[in-house]
Amino acid sequence: MIEDAPRDVLLEAYLRCRFVVVPSVFSDPCPTVAFEIMSYNKAAIASKIGGLTDIVADGETGILVPPNNPGALHTAIVYLLENPEIIEEMGRKGYERWRQNFTPEAVAPRIEALSQSLV
Repeated sequence: MIEDAPRDVLLEAYLRCRFVVVPSVFSDPCPTVAFEIMSYNKAAIASKIGGLTDIVADGETGILVPPNNPGALHTAIVYLLENPEIIEEMGRKGYERWRQNFTPEAVAPRIEALSQSLV
């Protein structure tokens, strides 16, 4: 577990880990950690709460579990550890999802089109 680590330490951890666990209990509307995970080709196990439900595609780019449910979290961790091929596939799909939907190059044209439609 990494807590209050400098950003460079966190990013290095993304490079070295097999997947990332985000057991959030806060309903963050836009958790940037989910974008970071996908940009590093990593699968996510995350709480089914807030913006995580919009960013992590359950069963495709990661696994969503109920918040405050250690049993479900444990089950998801064991599942991924026992299925390394799924970890890799979720990581690839997460990267593609991030690249196609959440990068500045993907978002800017949609914002521009929206602002043009409002004028």
